[in-house]
Amino acid sequence: MAVSVLMTVFNGAQWLEDAIQSVLNQTYPDFEFIIVDDGSSDATPEILERAAAADERIRLFRHENLGVSRSVNSVLPHIRNDWIARFDADDLMLPERLERQLAFVEQNPDVAVASSFATYIDAAGNQVGDYTSPLTSRAEVARWLEHDLVIHFIQSGALVRKDAIEAVGGYRPEFNVTEDTDLWNRIAEAGYTVLVQPEVLMQVRVHERSLTRTSLMLQIRQFRWLDDGARRRRAGRPEVSFEQFMASERRGSFLRRLNIRRQDYGQVMFKRAAISHSRQAPLATVGELSVSALMYPSHAVKNVWLKWLRPKLRASRQRASRPGAVGSPDSRSEQIT
Repeated sequence: MAVSVLMTVFNGAQWLEDAIQSVLNQTYPDFEFIIVDDGSSDATPEILERAAAADERIRLFRHENLGVSRSVNSVLPHIRNDWIARFDADDLMLPERLERQLAFVEQNPDVAVASSFATYIDAAGNQVGDYTSPLTSRAEVARWLEHDLVIHFIQSGALVRKDAIEAVGGYRPEFNVTEDTDLWNRIAEAGYTVLVQPEVLMQVRVHERSLTRTSLMLQIRQFRWLDDGARRRRAGRPEVSFEQFMASERRGSFLRRLNIRRQDYGQVMFKRAAISHSRQAPLATVGELSVSALMYPSHAVKNVWLKWLRPKLRASRQRASRPGAVGSPDSRSEQIT
């Protein structure tokens, strides 16, 4: 089964060579690697030219800066294989990602989109958190759709059938910071099966440059708009534009607008705390997390548990259960009585 790895990059020179190498080092060798340079002005073009000259599996495309959605849509007709593995230029594939994901869709032939679990890493590659998802069963995905919940998982770990993307019209450029989530929901609503494979196959990088305060706020507001659009589609009603959606929020009562703003800033501050945590800045992390908990306590508590505390607890239990670990059933250490 052949696969096309698809990566877009804009001014991503800092981690680009490592990202490319993580693809070329895959244990599954039968792939083409399509890289779209979205109008970069840093050292990205030179890095890409060197990589393409060294490995014939790499196919380069370059155009002016169009954004992720238009970049992907522009190369879809040039993709040779039925399966597309999406990938971001600041992340890393684990060596068996393609092999394990292709085995997963072979075992689940109805699946049109499969993503995976991941670890979060900082700018230096140190692990700073975990990403998991409850969407690992068809029943859970069906429950989310039935209750009008937004289907969401990491784009950089997604394996998707090309015909499923084409069937729903590709990425929509108006969702310029939530384009992946919009696509997964339209694919699922069209009757295709989407699932998250419960294996860690990716390292997703968290860094200051990719998450500015402005982009974080836009992402949060677009996600609310995306949620509104999904509910409308599932109810057979037409979607509204982002401008219309924001205008409708501004027409709400003062208390409703205040509550929305409170939640928005609570989410922004949590994401800022995650960035500070990745930079190993404990004072900033505590300060931003405190503001987040004050403004949106349920969001802060839930995400601290899911992304930080639960992974640490699970890792601690795994270490304790290893043969030879102190306190484990197989421990060979002597007990002093």
